[in-house]
Amino acid sequence: MLFRFVKNIKAIRSSVNSNKRLSLKNASLVLVDAKILPHTFMKYIFVNKDEYENRELEKEFFTHELAHVNQLHTLDVIFVELIKAFYWFNPLIYFYKKAIQLNHEFLADENVLKNHKQVITYQNLLLSKASGKQPITLASSLNFSLTKKRFVMMTKTTNRFLATFKQAVILPVIAGLLLVSCVDTPEEKKESLHLPKSKSRTVVQSNEDTYNAAALNTQPEYPGGMQAFYAQVMKNFQIPEIDHDLTAKIYVSFVVEKDGAITDIKILRDPGYGLGDEAKRVLELDDTKWKPGILNGKPVRASFNLPITINVKS
Repeated sequence: MLFRFVKNIKAIRSSVNSNKRLSLKNASLVLVDAKILPHTFMKYIFVNKDEYENRELEKEFFTHELAHVNQLHTLDVIFVELIKAFYWFNPLIYFYKKAIQLNHEFLADENVLKNHKQVITYQNLLLSKASGKQPITLASSLNFSLTKKRFVMMTKTTNRFLATFKQAVILPVIAGLLLVSCVDTPEEKKESLHLPKSKSRTVVQSNEDTYNAAALNTQPEYPGGMQAFYAQVMKNFQIPEIDHDLTAKIYVSFVVEKDGAITDIKILRDPGYGLGDEAKRVLELDDTKWKPGILNGKPVRASFNLPITINVKS
């Protein structure tokens, strides 16, 4: 365990020294050639060089990784890795590590949503990176094996007083369990190492009778699925004259009415070149009826946010 720990530290140091670095607020961006997920170690944020230079990394990812930097999550990871080196035989250590890393992702996600607000847009961005290569174990990264738990947490709020109380109760328990060997640890004690589940409620962001699609029992659906929706958009999309290669993402929002019609079309993020206006025109042109969102067995008006990616070859 100690050998692997030192090896990982050396690998990180080598990557920092051998790649181009850029300043980003109080952190340093390290641009690497390998196809990787954005990940963080101490003040260093590692990203793919081509994705960065082609502006394919949305600002939500940088906000996420900066949260890991500012909240010093690497220190927690180093601490638990050192404990593992001496208590490798205790299975509770591994549960403890997973709980810490999951909590790190919750905190980073909270910071993103606090700054960028759009839950569905952020979830789509996370899914779009799900096939990336995982970094070394010491780095805080976009861990997609925990994506489902993170998505659920994004639509919940926590009673602060109750959460604080449970944390105060569980900390002495965790400290005691770390001193117990795996031979003497009853099975039920393993369960107590998971972070406490505090009471929570689903947040339904509403404007009169309009609901956030993330909080519905069934989300709105385009006939034939999203693949058919994007095919229809591309069929009618007229790309303006652009004299260079470009990959751009347009973020749109609209309301799916109870009868499946879409209204209140807005461009949340426009990359320019007239692409935002064209996306709005295409959506207004499409009169296909969606399957409406369902809440408690009834169709409701639902706000829907999604990205549209445009590839331009000059």
